[in-house]
Amino acid sequence: MRIEVWDENKLMLCIEGWQVPEGTTLRECYETEDEIIICGFPKENDENHNCDMMGCSTVNHVLYRFKIEDNARCV
Repeated sequence: MRIEVWDENKLMLCIEGWQVPEGTTLRECYETEDEIIICGFPKENDENHNCDMMGCSTVNHVLYRFKIEDNARCV
């Protein structure tokens, strides 16, 4: 899996599968006005993942949040 964030024609952020901790699954990428939110499943018994801090919902875990500038988008 590869997630890219672009600002016009410039690649601003790229997450490759090998950069994701073993046992973690990336599933979706959402875009708001000021954030890129990457959801999925943390590895089992991940003591570093805090649902309250990350803003997880009842159906998705938030794994990463990135602030974005104008014109950035998920691919």
